Amino acid sequence: MLNRTLEVRFEQYREVVAAALSHADRKQPAHWYLKGLLLPGGRKSVEPMAARVHPQNVRSAHQSMHHLVADADWSDQALLAAVAAQVLPPLSRKSAACHWIVDDTGFSKKGVHSVGVARQYCDRLGKTDNCQVAVSLSIANEHGSLPVGYRLYLPEQWTQDTVRRKKAGVPDQVVFQTKTALAMDQIDSALSTGIAAGVVLADAAYGTETHWRDQLSERGLLYMVGVRSNTKVWWGSHQPAPMPPASPKGGRPRTRPMRDSAHAPISVHEVAQSLPARTYRQVSWRQGSDATLSSRFAAVRVRAAHNRQAHDEQWLLIEWPPGESEPRHYWFSTLPKQTPVKTLECNVTIPTRLPRWPSDWLGLSPEASHTARVAGSHRTNGFGFSNTVELVPATTNDVQDVQVEPASVIGYARCPTLQRAFDCAMVSSRPRDRATLLALTRHQRKCITTLRAP
Repeated sequence: MLNRTLEVRFEQYREVVAAALSHADRKQPAHWYLKGLLLPGGRKSVEPMAARVHPQNVRSAHQSMHHLVADADWSDQALLAAVAAQVLPPLSRKSAACHWIVDDTGFSKKGVHSVGVARQYCDRLGKTDNCQVAVSLSIANEHGSLPVGYRLYLPEQWTQDTVRRKKAGVPDQVVFQTKTALAMDQIDSALSTGIAAGVVLADAAYGTETHWRDQLSERGLLYMVGVRSNTKVWWGSHQPAPMPPASPKGGRPRTRPMRDSAHAPISVHEVAQSLPARTYRQVSWRQGSDATLSSRFAAVRVRAAHNRQAHDEQWLLIEWPPGESEPRHYWFSTLPKQTPVKTLECNVTIPTRLPRWPSDWLGLSPEASHTARVAGSHRTNGFGFSNTVELVPATTNDVQDVQVEPASVIGYARCPTLQRAFDCAMVSSRPRDRATLLALTRHQRKCITTLRAP
């Protein structure tokens, strides 16, 4: 049972969400939906949530909630904007430094009817499989993260299949866009709304694309993005050939770096192999489930060698874990030359210190919501994001400075042991399994105690 303070906060927040839905009739089903996300229970699709929030008339609640998510004419972007207006100011007050995290998440699927499903790489499985992929942009700092953009990636074969598009409710104006194009649209949207610019973080699926990095720089954004091991750079003694003297007859001077057999760029992998062992330093950043997360990093200044253009110098950060035969990751960064290497390392570890998919805490994702249509997929996750960022600390490893409230324990629901204790507390009973309590940290036991009804 929620305490009175949280009930008041939830009521105020519900009004903010309802206002973003543009119609008074959507207020009650939205309230049910938000409440259903907070209640215990594994499945967060509409029908089981309707049974929990309105057991007296499940059918009516189910119809209202399903219409709200799947068919009602409201903007998921407007909802995310309303959430951002509520959450970003207090989040920014905790820390002025922020990061814009670009990511995509795969959701394993069976069948072929869910919108965007195709055989493609699924990061959760670590292999190519039948799945959906969503591209997202989150604003984050050391204290929390807020998704401000979310779009399903529609593979090209989907955009060309009229029958599948119609059945899944794909609007006619939706055309094929690469993941990098979707991410750039989200970045442009965030810039247009006046969100304070942060360092853009992305993995090699985005950072390897030269044009995408150039677009970030054109927008005045600093970045720390992954690149693949075969990315070419000018470094050390590997520099372009000297420019020939200007012709006495005039003409345009050469501006592109000159290459020949003795003057060629090398791959970032070759740079990593060339660095002496003392260049790499051991860094630890947080406690993992089994051990402290740590690795070795080295940083050098390089110039990208793509498109035969002259490029400004930037950072190359290399991760080479101890005991491994090859480096694991490489990043380009346009952070200033005077940036301490420790700051570079902190930037790339930020995503590992924050949950990748906040709605997982609530059991919500395209695979859990069972929503096949485009609008429904975006909206179920819009609601999930809105509840998550308002009521749940962003990370279970940095909660000491967060005021503990009943909904805080939802953040721990990713762990089955904590989920069990949470379920017990929500029904106002003490967890009977002593082993469950012993498995909790002191701070987590405090959260469970706070959850019990007075």
